[in-house]
Amino acid sequence: MKATLTFSSNKDYAPVVHDWERLELIRDELREIQDRELERMDSLPGLDNMLEEVIHMLTECIDYEPSDEEMGYGSEPPITAAEMHSAAWAQKQELRK
Repeated sequence: MKATLTFSSNKDYAPVVHDWERLELIRDELREIQDRELERMDSLPGLDNMLEEVIHMLTECIDYEPSDEEMGYGSEPPITAAEMHSAAWAQKQELRK
């Protein structure tokens, strides 16, 4: 069942919808509005372009994944747990000699 946006004054019984999920629901609702507006003959001029731009911005925000450079890794990926374990084991063996 698809979640929907509902607003209730009684917070004890209202379901908790996190902000990122709300953004996805808003984007889906805007897509439905855009589809309905395309079918109408008396649509407001420029509304389709505005909805398309807002949907595009929301999609970019929701689907954003930072690159390695943005996360500060540069050209080298971060060390894996297995690599860290191997290096620590080698160092321990070296110290025992």
